[in-house]
Amino acid sequence: SAIIGKLKTWTYVAWVALFSTLAGLIYGAWVDGASIGLVALYLVLFLVLLVAVLWRMDRSNRQKAAAVK
Repeated sequence: SAIIGKLKTWTYVAWVALFSTLAGLIYGAWVDGASIGLVALYLVLFLVLLVAVLWRMDRSNRQKAAAVK
């Protein structure tokens, strides 16, 4: 955290925890007998949600940057 800062470090840790949890849940569903289609659906839904959140964050950051100028 001394190199990249505390906020970026905690953000990184949060992303790692989120993706690790998701991977475990999807793998667990697959091992417990969920169909590959359902597992793929979970993965696609997560990716769509991730893209939407990142797009929203980018849009918000651009608006803030434009307001500062």
